[in-house]
Amino acid sequence: ACFRIGAVVLPCTEQLRAKDLRLRLEVARPSLIVADERNRAELEAAGADEGDVTVLYVPDEELFAAEPAAAVELAAAEPCLITFTSGTAGEPKAVVHAQRYLDGQRVQAEHWLAARPGELVWCTAASGWSKSARNVFIAPWLSGAAALLHDARFDPAERVELLAQERVNVLCMAPTE
Repeated sequence: ACFRIGAVVLPCTEQLRAKDLRLRLEVARPSLIVADERNRAELEAAGADEGDVTVLYVPDEELFAAEPAAAVELAAAEPCLITFTSGTAGEPKAVVHAQRYLDGQRVQAEHWLAARPGELVWCTAASGWSKSARNVFIAPWLSGAAALLHDARFDPAERVELLAQERVNVLCMAPTE
């Protein structure tokens, strides 16, 4: 939805602490933050509610009261996504991806993830990582597949159970999992 209305997305993993979030706030200067209520304390410690930023916490039924925003036409060079480097060689750095990033993912979606129309894809990567940006939503949708979302900590037994229960066709996991 954000990509279609021209909003630039900065997904963040829940592993980020106030210091990490503060860096992202200072660099990206968001106008809106949407976060789970369970992350309120860390966001407040980062100063997310200071300045001109609006912070919305889910679940909040009022978020569904407004009419959907209209889609807009966007140029290939307009921004759509910000990811941050891992920070292994210093402070993490912001990387801005243009709208063409979405079309550029078609090759990866077709030849690496290889989901087909009608299949169910489960990429377990946490939001905030580039693997998540590519394979949780973008690659499945470019392929005509559906994406399974599961909001829970890693539990191997639960993962295996969900694979069978949901009939996952394509599984994408980090090597550590």
